Formats: sequence, structure tokens, C-alpha cells
Amino acid sequence: MKTCLRLLLLLALLSAGLLAGATLAIQSQCDQVTVQRELLTGDPAVAEEIELNLPLTLAEQLFWNTAFPANHPEEAETWFGTYLSYKPDLPVDFGSPLSIDFVSGYMSSTYYLLDAYPDDPLSKPIQQAVDATPAGEERTFSSLLSDWYDAWPLEIYLSGYGLTQARLEELFQSYFSIPVLPDVTLEITVGKTSDGDIDSLVVDTEHSYYINPTTYSVAREGQLLFTFSNSYRESDGNRSLLLDGSHIPGGWGIYRLKFNQDGTDGTLETLCSLPEGSSILEFWGSLDGETLFLLTREESRLRLRVLDGEGTLLQTMDLLALSAEESYMQVYKGDDFFVPIVYGPRNEGCCYRFAVVAQGQEGWALAFTGDDREAFALGCGGFNWIGDYYYDNMDMAFNGERLAVRDSNQRNGSPFYLAVYSQAGLDYLATYTHSLAQDGCLYSDGSFDFNGLRLNWETGTRLLQWAETGS
Repeated sequence: MKTCLRLLLLLALLSAGLLAGATLAIQSQCDQVTVQRELLTGDPAVAEEIELNLPLTLAEQLFWNTAFPANHPEEAETWFGTYLSYKPDLPVDFGSPLSIDFVSGYMSSTYYLLDAYPDDPLSKPIQQAVDATPAGEERTFSSLLSDWYDAWPLEIYLSGYGLTQARLEELFQSYFSIPVLPDVTLEITVGKTSDGDIDSLVVDTEHSYYINPTTYSVAREGQLLFTFSNSYRESDGNRSLLLDGSHIPGGWGIYRLKFNQDGTDGTLETLCSLPEGSSILEFWGSLDGETLFLLTREESRLRLRVLDGEGTLLQTMDLLALSAEESYMQVYKGDDFFVPIVYGPRNEGCCYRFAVVAQGQEGWALAFTGDDREAFALGCGGFNWIGDYYYDNMDMAFNGERLAVRDSNQRNGSPFYLAVYSQAGLDYLATYTHSLAQDGCLYSDGSFDFNGLRLNWETGTRLLQWAETGS
């Protein structure tokens, strides 16, 4: 026993020594990060007040952060550290606490229901198919959803509040009575064992539409303000159409779920109604919930509404003209500015367009609009999706006159580009490459594999910012 303990102790000491030696070998080289810039167009002086960060991680155990002025990458400074485990002490955004789903509203949505089918919103046609299937056989039945329901069956999820699921569904189903599309076909396949037990149950809506609503909400004391997307695509995916909101009190708009004192019940009401033909794109609130923002497509335009925390309309402005071929992508939300982005077919010579909306002394105003036409011609067009796990590389900063955009299609952020836009257009565009992605670091016995190196937003480090001296 003593011999085993001595061996374990010896192995532990050897492991600690190897880890310390490897760490020293890495630390001796891995803070020597260099950054190279290639100027593609514009005046370098435009980037003089921009500061960039490159936070990288490998297996959540090795961490780098390289900081440098955009116009002087040779001044890059790198911090490097190692940890056996890493848990960022940052708030986690779990998204909207409310989710509204349309049952059988997906194109080719196939799902399996075993044992729990009586509780499914499609229980009526499912029950009929189950009753009509003999023991030991598999049968397929087809019918129209409109044969069973006048309004879309909804699946409602709400976290953090005390309403029962039954009350929640009753409340929303009665308020949001949205007529079922006339040609949604249900295909129900039931398989039974020789004893008559259900062996398999598949509900397929292959001939339906792309109906995948996104729910947006803003929580305030004792209430939840929300809306959800009201458009869908035909089965061929070519046209975007609007769902019928004429049976909703006040039509499409922003709604309020107001809770009773203990949160076990609530009421629904429409706070802000939209004109007929409006397509809801996105809805969000300021950090304190006192200002609300709603983006819609109306009259072939991207329209913004600014409301107070109770849903009273304060401002309405048109941001961009939208052709039928263009689609809304996303909005980048800064501290005192935001940037809605739309995109269209490349054959028009301009894929992405954007608007910069900033807060001023008299409220929110459109600063300028721009596009990626020139940047695309130089190989740096487009924008990545915000929050994408693999390519969460995009960051923006606005100094009142110019919008700086940093983006990359590489997980490790090399190369990445920095574009600076103003009312005049693209003022600056350059790509940056760092040596970590090229050279790697060496252990004492050879090269270190950097295949897993990725940009690390979890550090809370902003990738891009204007210096405080900026205008």
C-alpha cells in the first residue's frame, strides 16, 4: 500500500512538472503575437482612433487577448494565460421567456409521438388514425388540417411565471384566433404491434408551408410585452405571404400579457396595432425596458417605430426601401445605436444594405444608410449572423459620424476585416492577419496543434471600439 502511494505521489509530481514545463514553454513564445495589415482602400487616418481586440481560446484552457490600434498593428500587445477550467462570470441570455409555435406549420416537419399523443394539439386527427389502424398493421391517413380546426392550434411555452399550461393555452388560443391555411395536408402514419399497442406514430406536413414564427418579448414589472413574426413562405420558398390577423383584437401589433398579483393568471391586450399588410420583423427593448423598438416591412419599406415602456408610440421613421427580392437579416444593437441589415440577390450588384440609427438629444434619428457594394468587390462583403456559434466574429462601433464594422469568416478571426463607413460611403477597408493562426506555439517536445483555436466572446472583451478621444 505504501509503495502504491509513493508511486501515485511520484506520478503526480511528474505530471505537475510536465505541466509546468509545458506552460513555461508555451508562455515563452505565445505572448509574441504579431499582427499584419493589408490596406485595401481608403485613408489610414480614418482608423486612427479605433482599437481592436482579438480574444482567443483553445479547449477553454489556453487564453490569449491581443489588443492593438487599428492603424498601428505593430504595437500589438498580448496577454496569455492557462487554466484547467474556465467559467465566465457573465449573465446568460436565454432569449425570450415566451414561445409561440404553430402546430404542423413547418415544411416537411416530421416528428414522432409515442404514448403522449392525446395531449398533442393534433390529438383529434391522431386519435381517429389510431382507432382506424388494425393490430399488427401500419396505415397512413391523409386529411386537411382545416377539416379539424378553424384556427391554428398553438403551442405556447412560458418560463418564469406561474400560469398553468392549460390556462396559458386557453388564454392564447382564444385571443390569437388565426385561420388555418386551406390546403395544409396532414399525413398520419400509425403502426401497431400484434397486441394492438402503438409501435410508431408519425405526423408529416410535407405539403404545408414554412411557418416558423419567432417570438420577441420585453419583460416589465408584472407584464410581458411581446409580438411574433406573422409571415410565412409558400412550399416552393419563393414568396413570402402574411398570415390572417383579422380575428385578433386590434390585428397584428404589440401585445401585453398582464399578470395578476401572484402571477398565476393574466389578461391579454393589444397595445399597438399595425396597418394592414405590415410584416413584423423584430421587436426589442432598451436595457431598462423604458424604450421599445419595432421593425416592420410596410409599403416596400423598412419602418421603425419607437415606443415608451407602456407601448405609447413616440416616433415612426422609414429606414430603407425594400424590394420584393430583398429580405430582412438582423439588427446589430449597440449601446446608443443600432444597425438593421437587409440582403438581396447578388445579381443586383449589392447584396447587403444597412441603416445606422443613433440616439441624439431629440430622440432617435437615422444617421445614414450604406451598402457593401465596394467592400464586396474587394473580397470583404457581407455580414455574419450575430450569435453564430462558429462565426461569431462581428462587432460594430459608432462614434456619431462613422460606423466601424469588424467581421471574419474564420473561427479564429484570422484574417478579419475592418470597414469604416460614413454618409459618404466606405472610408476605409483593411484585412488583418495574426501569427497565432499561422505559426502556432511549441511545447518543449514539438509543435502544438491549433486546429481548435477559436474566437472567444465569453471573456466579455469587445472586439472593436472607438477610443474615448473619438468624436
